[in-house]
Amino acid sequence: RHQGGRKLHLTTGFYEDGRLGELFVHGAKIGSHTDMMLAEVGALLSIALQHGMPLEEFASNVQRETDGKPATTVGEIIDALSARKG
Repeated sequence: RHQGGRKLHLTTGFYEDGRLGELFVHGAKIGSHTDMMLAEVGALLSIALQHGMPLEEFASNVQRETDGKPATTVGEIIDALSARKG
């Protein structure tokens, strides 16, 4: 996925029943502030998913532009996950 000219790499892990359970996000120079922030986003989303928070709950709570597109990289990640699920 591309966000703001940046290429994001999403690696996902699923439960046997097909539910998303784990997410790793990369897309910046390793060790950079952005890389660490993306890794934290992946960890936080993973923890919430593992505790039963549905992906749809995330999608309905991200900031959006007037055209409905996500306003942030986090929203772009959530939309990408939702599209994979779809």
